[in-house]
Order: sequence, then structure tokens, then C-alpha cells
Amino acid sequence: MLFAPMVTPDTPEVDLSPLALWCLAQPLTAAPALCLPRLDWSTKQLVPALLTDWSHGLVTGRFGVREPVPACTSIDPALIDLVFLPALAFDHLGNRLGRGGGFYDRFLASLSHTPRRIGVCFDRQLAPSPLPALPHDARVHTIITESRILSTT
Repeated sequence: MLFAPMVTPDTPEVDLSPLALWCLAQPLTAAPALCLPRLDWSTKQLVPALLTDWSHGLVTGRFGVREPVPACTSIDPALIDLVFLPALAFDHLGNRLGRGGGFYDRFLASLSHTPRRIGVCFDRQLAPSPLPALPHDARVHTIITESRILSTT
């Protein structure tokens, strides 16, 4: 199951909408299931929700981030085997600089397994030196930019 975040229109982060649309357009037998994050601001938790309808399945939430409507089914995080992570910056070690809410770090730490984690960013978002990182910060295994693919493991 693929987990791909949505970003706001004015963010410097890569918009993964084309990837999500491609997944939804695939035949059900060939496409990975697509889930997107729904943010619960009262508990500071990220809840993965199954998306099946791009036109009617999204609502604009806090800070303009598109997320699944409440009617989208929450899914068991144990089913997720691939996660695309947004960030303001990544370094060559796979550390990421997020927006400071900790939603992704808490979500990934809560999983009983380690799904493949892929950071997606623009070349200009690759830090030339290591970013500050704490032990609880979730690193990515791979970084994809518009010009290259970097393995961090």
C-alpha cells in the first residue's frame, strides 16, 4: 500500500498529486492501494485514509493541505509498505527537515514494521551538510529529485 502526502499549493515541497492520480487511474488488479494522511490536530496524530475518488475524496484542511474527507476509510498502518515523505530539506544521510509538527516522525515510530521511506524533493532542497537530527527523527531510505535518485542506506 502506497502512502503519499499532499502539500499546499504555495509550498516549496514537491506536489505528489500526479503520482496519486496515476495510482488511482491504474486497474485495481495492478495498482497499489493509495492512502493519504489525515491530520488529527487535537491528538497530533497522522491517520492514513484510503483514497478512491480524487474528485470527491479530498477536502482542504488546516494550512491549506488537502487531505481525505472524513468518509474515507482509515486503514491499518500495518498495511503500508511504501511511504513518500515531504520535507523542506533532506541531507545525504536521509535526515529530513520537516515543518516541526512531528506528525510523520510519530506516525513512523508507531508502526510495528519499517516500510520503505522515500523522500521527494527538488535538488535545491538537498542540504550540502548533515541536518540536525534527534534519535526519534525518521530517516528516509531513498531521496528522489528532478535529476537524481540517492540511496541513503
